[in-house]
Amino acid sequence: MDEASLARTIQALRREPLLARWRRALARILPGEVLRGLELYDWSVPRLLGLWLARKPWQRANNALRRQADAMRQADRHEEAIALYRQYLQARPDHALTWCLYGHSLRASKQAEAATEAYREAARRAPRDPFILSTIARFEYDMGEEQRAATLLVQALQAGGGHRTLNTLTMLRTPGAAPADDCGDGTAPLWIDVTDALTFLMHSRAVSGIQRVIAELMQHALAHPGAAQCVITRPWDARVWSLSRGTQAEFLALARAGEGGSGRAASIIGQLYHSARPMPLRQGARLFRPGGFWTGGGNPPLHAALREAGMVNIGLIYDIIPLTHPQFCVPDLVRDMAVTVLEEIASTDLMLAISEHSARELRGHARTAGIAPPPVIAVPLARERIAADPTRSTILEELRGQPFVLCAGTVESRKNQALLIRVWEQLLAEGVAMPTLVLAGKQGWRNVEYNAALAESPSARAHLVRLESLSDADMAALYGACLFSAFPSYAEGWGLPIGEALAHGKICIASGLCSMPEAGGDFAQYIDPDDVLAAAALLRRLLTDDALRARLEARIASGFAPRGWHDAAGEMIALSSAAQARAPRGFIGPVLHTGTDWQPLPTNMLLDSDGQALRLMLGMGWARPSRLGARPAGAEAALRFQTEVPGHLRLHFAAGAAGHASLAGQQLALPADGTAEITLALPQGAHAPVVTLDADIHLTRLRFDGD
Repeated sequence: MDEASLARTIQALRREPLLARWRRALARILPGEVLRGLELYDWSVPRLLGLWLARKPWQRANNALRRQADAMRQADRHEEAIALYRQYLQARPDHALTWCLYGHSLRASKQAEAATEAYREAARRAPRDPFILSTIARFEYDMGEEQRAATLLVQALQAGGGHRTLNTLTMLRTPGAAPADDCGDGTAPLWIDVTDALTFLMHSRAVSGIQRVIAELMQHALAHPGAAQCVITRPWDARVWSLSRGTQAEFLALARAGEGGSGRAASIIGQLYHSARPMPLRQGARLFRPGGFWTGGGNPPLHAALREAGMVNIGLIYDIIPLTHPQFCVPDLVRDMAVTVLEEIASTDLMLAISEHSARELRGHARTAGIAPPPVIAVPLARERIAADPTRSTILEELRGQPFVLCAGTVESRKNQALLIRVWEQLLAEGVAMPTLVLAGKQGWRNVEYNAALAESPSARAHLVRLESLSDADMAALYGACLFSAFPSYAEGWGLPIGEALAHGKICIASGLCSMPEAGGDFAQYIDPDDVLAAAALLRRLLTDDALRARLEARIASGFAPRGWHDAAGEMIALSSAAQARAPRGFIGPVLHTGTDWQPLPTNMLLDSDGQALRLMLGMGWARPSRLGARPAGAEAALRFQTEVPGHLRLHFAAGAAGHASLAGQQLALPADGTAEITLALPQGAHAPVVTLDADIHLTRLRFDGD
């Protein structure tokens, strides 16, 4: 697809036809995961009918087998899922979507080659299906095959893919095709990386905690152009681009209106990328990265480039829940966090944290990994009332005046909505007149407990209402009208819904774990998130004792002190603007211990066994690792690392086509499809030996053995 065709596609999406408004209405009744899949299509009747017919629903035995395989995959029982998918595909080799799902389980089982074949078989079976092509593109990108991923996304757009497909392609294209005149010029002392907010609103209607922080920071930068400018970055890329101020203002208006995830959002965000300006890194400037550093697999090249240029590198830690509570997270996120948090600890000059709890967790993780952390300063997030706008919300009409208790947050096991369902079932069995339980949030992952609670609680199900795709105006209306709120989460970095409820003058029943007592202070009512009986007792008192509820609300009204987003963002900006380079700056690169044995694979296939962020040695001049291994972005690049003792470095190489590999001047020839090893004796200390590789040769393994 050429630039002119892409521009026409963007303009068509900007017009937002009536059908797009109908899609938003469907968000009220369809589960989020269904909408996310269907958004990749053009929503034509023939296409949706074809999707249904592809399942051949009249083949009952095959469909039962497929449902069983899907259940195993969703329960992370991938070996069982693989066997069932194979059995299904023997009878239905034509079903492209099942080849994709089979690939998902193979990938989760770390069978990268088999997963690649499964995904590519899906593409061969359905070369005009935008959902399948976009799914495979995501896998190819994760495997380091960026060009192949981009080709598949263009193919998906041409096959009728919607704005979500265009958004993914936008992320793969290099920004700055036509820089705007109103981009920052790089002279501002503070650069704020707002990439996370842009990528989030590509697919979500309204901002959440992370993106709300970034939106406030963006607003500050627009108001103070001499002090700060907004920039974007790309995963595994040392470059930085500044953004058009005019288009940033459009983006903020979009975020405030809750119009993310739409064709108009795709157009505005696409324009921000298209009109960005490349920014040379400038000595003494500060780059503040308040987004999720783990998204996209991290960025060792940027860490190294900032250090090389003399810029100050500032990060923001929300939580390390994937490491402290991995049972609540998908394996890819656990692996990404395990690697990238160590890179942050080793590379940043200052880390801000959204709570004292998160700050303590980060320092403790650094001690366990044996890495000296930078200064870590806690900056609590907001506890602010959401501005109400009755003209922009009809959400209360859907509840038809019913009294309700509100639980805000993504519906997933970590948030522990299962406890509330069981409490409702318990109190209904006791004869308590129960209000509606409103779960306000999108569908998340790891929902085994939630689904089990629903299955076991038929009475509670009748009192449950799920609401997704809510704007700020919707949430303000819900907080204002609820009897009280509940937030029984197992783990948080802060706990925004607690402070929001209190700021609206409403009681919040909250978990007493992690950071949540910081968010609720002395005004929330704390429970053990595993104790159904104790939670039920508290709910019973609040529902049956109006005087108690009134006293607690009066206490909140007289004593609770809100904290605004403007205050939180302003404190972050002040600390970032004053940040200094860590002294001494030191040498970027991991420590190789005796017995280090590492394969430079994509992040989602990697977990460093010795607790070091070993990818940092690829920071300068190395392309993003692929499933084949690592290679320099050009002909050669240096590995950067430290050795704790003298020893021998052994590098393994694999060749597709015949060629040469060299390490620190030692050269050897590799035959086509051959492998080779080079050994280098090293003293204790810092090292940067140069690796030179011909075009089709990759570094596949690194070992270090002490003398």
